[in-house]
Amino acid sequence: MTDHSPCHFPYSVMQSAAARMMLIALTTIALLSMARPARAQSAVHTVAPGDTLSEIAQQYGTDMDTLIALNGLSNPRHIWVGQQLRLPAQAIWRASESAAYGGATDAYSVQPGDTLSGIAAARGVSLQELAAMNGLPPLTRVVIGQWLTVPAGGDEIDAADTATAYAAAGMAGNEQLHVVGPGESLGSIAQLYGVASAAIAQRNGIANPSLITVGQRLVVPNAAQVIASGVYAQGFPGNVAFPPTGGKWIEVDLSRQQVTAYAGAAVQQVFLISSGAAATPTVIGTFQIETKLTEQTMTGGSEAAGTAYRLPNVPWVQYFYQDYAFHGAYWHNSFGTPLSNGCINMRIADAQWLFDWAGYGTMVIVHE
Repeated sequence: MTDHSPCHFPYSVMQSAAARMMLIALTTIALLSMARPARAQSAVHTVAPGDTLSEIAQQYGTDMDTLIALNGLSNPRHIWVGQQLRLPAQAIWRASESAAYGGATDAYSVQPGDTLSGIAAARGVSLQELAAMNGLPPLTRVVIGQWLTVPAGGDEIDAADTATAYAAAGMAGNEQLHVVGPGESLGSIAQLYGVASAAIAQRNGIANPSLITVGQRLVVPNAAQVIASGVYAQGFPGNVAFPPTGGKWIEVDLSRQQVTAYAGAAVQQVFLISSGAAATPTVIGTFQIETKLTEQTMTGGSEAAGTAYRLPNVPWVQYFYQDYAFHGAYWHNSFGTPLSNGCINMRIADAQWLFDWAGYGTMVIVHE
């Protein structure tokens, strides 16, 4: 990268970020050193009177087959008081997260019609909190019979009511039902799913986006519906045919901070991004993917001006014009806000998907 690389952040910001990262690292080291004995203990379960293997599996959110294989058990009925059973890594992680939650927890078996967000709302926690307690990505689709660690108490989940809500909403394929949790806004929900808040508002007939309530069910539209509604298509350059090609192409909508991957007119994926800030805007026009790198150290700026930076191991880099590129960004989570020096910052998983999907020569159209 040159000193004029569009992918930098002001040096003061990088210094602040570096200071925060150092503080976090030191704090983490201290906590890990303090917690190491407890963590070692949580790697096993000591069988207590009355325990059964199925109950132990349920307690840690795993299954009997995993415990049998991990502990070399020949007969799952023959366990004894005081026996120490090894736990799988995910169960250990979940146990530590439940302890970090600080409150009493229950084991909950997913019922027909349940969603992770619905369970979270019924138990009085946010979707992100419940997902963290179970070691799951927030957008995980839970399956019937899956065991989850949940806060004790709360409302009973009415699965029949949830299933009715799916039918009543006339939900299409790939749509998701989100139950509004404590502290959530339409904007935070939209960012979670990587779609425009206007698209969710339009799909649910919401006139005032600030008036959503805890427990309210929202249908999150899929990408094809959103493009059909015009929420993404608005602002597409009038002098460019739609679709511009029958093959793969990428639209970068700067006004909505979104990237849409197309095959002809068919939407493949939609991603939330961070493009160039006002002082360092992303280039506008029609381009194509020229260079692809699985990772790269990005440097640039000026020591004298206090704008120097160095970002090692930036993943899934795809240059489409000079120093302008799509790439993963591990140093922030402010997607939906223009803050780069011109590059298209993406969540790492999103950048990898685009990297694997697009080829050399794939058309890129960037517009306001």
